[in-house]
Amino acid sequence: MFILFTVESKFRKMQRVTALILRFINHIRPNGQRQHRYGPFSIEELEQATLALASSVQKEAFPVDFHRLSVGQELHRKSKLIPFNVFLDTSRFTVLRVGGRIRHAALPVCQKHPIVLPSDHPFTHALIYEELIHAPPQMLLSALRRRFWVLHGRSVVRKIIRRCVICFRAKPILMQQKMGDLPRSRLEVVYPFLNTGVDFCGPMYIRQHNKRSTVTYKAYVALFVCFATKAIHMELVGDLTADAFIAALQRFVARRGKCARLFSDNGLNFVGSKNKLKELHDLFQTQKMKALRDDWCEKSAIEWHLIPPRSPHFGGLWEAGVRSAKYHLKRITGTANMNFEQYTTVLTRIEAILNSRPISPISEDPSDLNPLTPGHFLVGHPLTDIAEPDISDRKESKLARWQRHTLMVQHFWARWSQDYITTLQNRNKWHERLPVTPGQLVIVREDNVPTMQWRLGRIQDVIPGQDGLVRVANLRMGNKVIRRPVTKLCLLPIEGNCEQPDEHLNHSTDQLED
Repeated sequence: MFILFTVESKFRKMQRVTALILRFINHIRPNGQRQHRYGPFSIEELEQATLALASSVQKEAFPVDFHRLSVGQELHRKSKLIPFNVFLDTSRFTVLRVGGRIRHAALPVCQKHPIVLPSDHPFTHALIYEELIHAPPQMLLSALRRRFWVLHGRSVVRKIIRRCVICFRAKPILMQQKMGDLPRSRLEVVYPFLNTGVDFCGPMYIRQHNKRSTVTYKAYVALFVCFATKAIHMELVGDLTADAFIAALQRFVARRGKCARLFSDNGLNFVGSKNKLKELHDLFQTQKMKALRDDWCEKSAIEWHLIPPRSPHFGGLWEAGVRSAKYHLKRITGTANMNFEQYTTVLTRIEAILNSRPISPISEDPSDLNPLTPGHFLVGHPLTDIAEPDISDRKESKLARWQRHTLMVQHFWARWSQDYITTLQNRNKWHERLPVTPGQLVIVREDNVPTMQWRLGRIQDVIPGQDGLVRVANLRMGNKVIRRPVTKLCLLPIEGNCEQPDEHLNHSTDQLED
């Protein structure tokens, strides 16, 4: 009987195999005791098989307690069954039942005195899986205790429910890797906008001309954010074409200086819950846009970096800038119908407000009333401040003035290093390391698709970061390979999704499809 628990994992099959064995035993008994039964198993035979299985499990899990009760002794004071006041039921098969305190209740005998089962036995797990109808833990435990009392039943039921693939697919849990270190581009002491992120927001509807007209057209805002100082630059793009986007980049470079590295998403992030952003996705996916972008960056000696598909948290800096810009746009514009010139003026004033926000905690010194802002790195003071009086008539040489200006800039960067950089030290979330290895079976989260329709994929290659942690992986889905961040993956709770050696790490990007 013990061998059956290792070769079979389904309760119904265990029950029927045991019933077949009991029927065979009844057939070979001496004359007068034989019971010849044929055909389908009766309910009585299945109940007897269940009792036989439970008796074998108890003899295997509680041999000392079973023996002491069978010879008329009391349980040892350190026995796990002491709180349940168990007794031996010898009606057909000898089984341990709970004595309990409800023997006078108007309930069936099997419910007043359920059979005791261990928590870590294969038969117990098979029985719980048989009772499992994808119900909550409390409901499943209540149904189970009508016949059986599983030690530590609540934790066992929860553990098995967590391993149920159907329950997991109905409510999948996304993977979360430990928060990574800030890149070097966020910590370099360089002039503003040397390392820049760009994103789009919109659309906004702009009136065609100054006359009273209700004819409007779509426009978008290209938002550039400095990685070091969080300074923001906004350009109004009147036409959603590749040429208009390149023109916005040229205006940005002409007014803020040429950047060395430009970061953006790859356009797939625009396919969100709103169909109005589909035009942005189509723009970034066109071959003309890719060709113009690469050609312009090559001529300007600018490195363009794209974050992984469907991973907006990789660009959290410009996503936060877009959110702040929208916050002011909604409150300032409202339902107003403005032309291009008026909207450009509004965006410029919002840009000045955003560049005057403190980026470091306000000093506790009463004499220090001027917190550090992105405007200090752009013009030497917050952009919303009143203009300083002209001091050009003072008797000072040019060298002194330039030295004072240089000293002021160095003072800002010193405060940036002392006050602002230290605020980036903590990891506010994602504290645990997550093992992500090739071969793991995962569910791939899809936007605007019900959870039960999310497709399955298998991790083919992983791409570790500088700290050795995996945040991006290549997945095999059918006949194609796609790249996704681990935050879009749900690790299935099945055997085989265990940690594997690091020697399988691979950076292969062949046949990638977004």
